[in-house]
Amino acid sequence: MSPGKILYRTMLSNSPLLLGYLLSSFILSCCGVLIPWLLKDIIDITIESKNIAQVNHLGIIISLISIIMYCSYITTIRLVNNIVQNGIFTLRKELYSRILWQPLSFSRTMKTGELMHYVQQSTAIFEQNIYTILLKTPFDFFLIIGILSLMFKTNILLLLCIVVFLITTLIIAMFIGDKLLNINTAFQKTGMHFNAKLHDIFNGIRIIKSFGREQEEIISLDKINQDIVDLGVRSGKVQSLMIPLTYLMEVIGIILVIWLGAHLIIQDQLSPGMLVAFLLYVEILAEPVSRTAKYFECAKACQAILQQIGLFIHQLDSSIPPLFRATRKMQTVHSITLDNVCFKYNKSKHPILNNISFVAKEGEILAVIGKNGVGKSTLMDLILGLQKPDQGQILINKTPIFAFNEHDWRRNIGVLSQDTYLFNDTIEHNIAYGKPDASVKDIENAAMASGLQSLLTRLPDGLQTKVGERGGNLSGGEKQKIAIARLILQNPQLIIFDEPSTHLDNKTIDEFLSILKRLSKNRIIFLIEHRSDIVIRIAQKIILIDSGKIVAMGNHTTLLNECALYKTFL
Repeated sequence: MSPGKILYRTMLSNSPLLLGYLLSSFILSCCGVLIPWLLKDIIDITIESKNIAQVNHLGIIISLISIIMYCSYITTIRLVNNIVQNGIFTLRKELYSRILWQPLSFSRTMKTGELMHYVQQSTAIFEQNIYTILLKTPFDFFLIIGILSLMFKTNILLLLCIVVFLITTLIIAMFIGDKLLNINTAFQKTGMHFNAKLHDIFNGIRIIKSFGREQEEIISLDKINQDIVDLGVRSGKVQSLMIPLTYLMEVIGIILVIWLGAHLIIQDQLSPGMLVAFLLYVEILAEPVSRTAKYFECAKACQAILQQIGLFIHQLDSSIPPLFRATRKMQTVHSITLDNVCFKYNKSKHPILNNISFVAKEGEILAVIGKNGVGKSTLMDLILGLQKPDQGQILINKTPIFAFNEHDWRRNIGVLSQDTYLFNDTIEHNIAYGKPDASVKDIENAAMASGLQSLLTRLPDGLQTKVGERGGNLSGGEKQKIAIARLILQNPQLIIFDEPSTHLDNKTIDEFLSILKRLSKNRIIFLIEHRSDIVIRIAQKIILIDSGKIVAMGNHTTLLNECALYKTFL
């Protein structure tokens, strides 16, 4: 997506706000043009006719114009703020919505810190710069046009003098501004890299401290931090040329007008009031001209950011297309069939799953076992519809999985992984995440059914207790019980348990198996588990995977008698 298209969709598509903003800027600039012109008349009348009545009349008019100018300025600021805030909301939504709609495979190609940089830092920098541009640019444009028009009617020689110094300043600013674009582009890339690195370090702080690698990580951050400083110094050098230059041009413009104006007064070609008006106009014009440097800096910063965002959006648009495209509603899940399913990751030469075929029926608990890395979790991703098989198909009630509506299918699935993820919110919020409209009574019943009663009794705030980031205020077993309560409340037709016993002691495992048996009624349950005692106690069907293939399938007794490899897992 081009920078211009992004700018239009975010900032310039709201016609009523935009027209109101341009109108208020026009009125504001007209007031700025009229006041010096009327002051010119006051000076000339005072010198020539000394008519107090006319002077008072003009003074009242100038006062009224000042009030209008003040009101217009307030209106302009408010409209600019509304345009910018609405635009930034649209831009952020465009980014995080596209990111969230990407297939799971996309998350493996981007770092979390980089994604956060696009959504937060890039949009924040763009907001600051676009606000600076929109607040004054139309006002300055109308002001310059109005002043130059009056000057043209009054004295062409003085006008040419001012135009020459304006054009010279603009050319120099544009030349220097191109350097700012390259610096700002590099600054964005370096900032994104720094943010991604910082995010990785903070998330892995336990590992870093365990290995005593604090100093090494500080050194790695120092290198990126120094790159940011170097870019800031380069930007400062460019601005040190641009800002004093515009100030110098302003001084030169005033000197030229006074010098030339004095000659014209002596030759009776210009009145004193007109010279004062011209000086005020030069002073007024000096502000837009002095802001030229800032405008170019902000414009180049916006261009750099929008180019980065445009490339990122293009990357999102050209990524793997959505797997689900149908709208068919999901009914009761009676069976799940995998028919010769094969899958390999893009950079892998060999398939991680090869010719996987089995049928899971309603009311069954199927245990999937095998060594680490044989494809057990990948198999679950395929059943979830997070990945698409390279060959074969997955059928739900004899209908291909991708024929259903994606969200309708996902709402029928519950997942409990070994690394239980909880949001930094209350226990109630985490339980109700899969069913936000649940009543408090239903949430409490789910909590009791998952064995949370003793925990809630011990906590002063009960269900309103904050769990901390990633559930850091709770133990592994407590987090898992909350996750199980979430599944009970959600009431899915298919549940996937991925190494659920990791954080459980023997007593808690007995509670968990009891809950699991209750959940298995009228549902299909997949259990990825490394503990053979749990598999033997709970699973009606065991699927043994090795080297990406199913080497054995059946109940414990069958596999024990027929599969030598199965015995090694006992």
